[in-house]
Amino acid sequence: MFAIVAIFILCNRSRWRENAIITWDASAYYMYVPSVFIYHDIDNLHSSDSARYAYAHDLQAYGIVDQHNGRHVGKYPLGVAVMEAPFFCIAHYLACPALADGYSAPYQIAFSLATICWASLGLLFIGMLLRRYHSDAVVSVTLLVIAFGTNIYHYTAFIPGWSHPFSFFLFSCLLYQSDSWRRGSKYGLPLVGLLLGMLVITRPINIIGLLIPLLWPAEEARGNTSISHTPITGILIAMLLFALPCFLQSAYWHYTSGHWIFYSYADEGFNFLRPRIGPGLFSYRIGWFVYTPIAFIMVCSIPLLFRRHKRLGILCSLVLALYVYVVFSWRPWHYAGGFSSRPMVDMLPLLSIPLAMLVSAVMQKRAFVKGILYTVFALLITLNLFQTYQYSLGVIHFFRMSKAYYWRVFGKLTITEDDKKLLLNGQEVIDQE
Repeated sequence: MFAIVAIFILCNRSRWRENAIITWDASAYYMYVPSVFIYHDIDNLHSSDSARYAYAHDLQAYGIVDQHNGRHVGKYPLGVAVMEAPFFCIAHYLACPALADGYSAPYQIAFSLATICWASLGLLFIGMLLRRYHSDAVVSVTLLVIAFGTNIYHYTAFIPGWSHPFSFFLFSCLLYQSDSWRRGSKYGLPLVGLLLGMLVITRPINIIGLLIPLLWPAEEARGNTSISHTPITGILIAMLLFALPCFLQSAYWHYTSGHWIFYSYADEGFNFLRPRIGPGLFSYRIGWFVYTPIAFIMVCSIPLLFRRHKRLGILCSLVLALYVYVVFSWRPWHYAGGFSSRPMVDMLPLLSIPLAMLVSAVMQKRAFVKGILYTVFALLITLNLFQTYQYSLGVIHFFRMSKAYYWRVFGKLTITEDDKKLLLNGQEVIDQE
């Protein structure tokens, strides 16, 4: 259902006809693919400038770091490009020679479908995991809430190509395979290794995901598998599969910069002594709980895990707390804007576990209590769908939202010049940094 809705939005908006999909960060994640398959300039990345300029104008050199050796390094890691490559190959095979430039309409469509496919598979793996512990009714409600009540909907259906739906899939699959390994699956641990490697080269801070298989409770599964009981060959295979994606990234850096490890974010970095957790979660600029209020319910459901599955509660609490701390220690804590806090999309698979626990607990209550929860879910899903649409119309600004402006345009689909005066100005934006 989620994929059908996303494809409908893709067709209805027709942004691919305007060549308005492969832009900004999404363009920088993607550019490795045409560079390898069409322009053969992975050490330069500029051969596609004319094509990119035709479709994205001022973005022809976006996300490229110049090197003193005359070569150029992409700013972003390779994981997204690797996952987009199969869809690119299909588009390239179907495109006529005149359009085979990597950025024309067939590629714009394939680019969007890649995001939709991986995000939808992420929901599928969440469902497969939760069905091991909950009824179909609980799983269905949980998936509905995540798919349409959170910002995964926005970053899949409206602005595809960013790294977060891809991380969403990888985290979903990591949770499923961690549980499979603890249940005795011989393929579980090797796949955990591969998924962790892909997570790292998609967004490096995703290395925090290593805690998931390490802390996943064996007693919650129907087996007694642990690291100490795992054959050394299984551990070595998992380590090798983890190293393969990491080596791909490292080899690229070495080829283009001469260094096996290369920091491509220039003067951007972390300030661990001054994390901006409060603004990241509660500000009207991009606050996750402000624009994705269902996430607040998901987080508040974690205590339910401690009652029934204590180790899962510890796992969710620890991973979420560490992830929030690291994400909002990034100096541009707002991540240059967007709808809601986009890096928190990556944590939605983990938070599906306490959310399902909440739904399961409420389903055992009286009809009145169930009615309250379902009404709240319906209202918050409606709010998310509407505000996502507002964002697509430009009513919700990607970077300059203020409390006064938020409430002025609440429920509106058009804005006036007087409304715009309530947006943050340049100095106010600087003051919040």
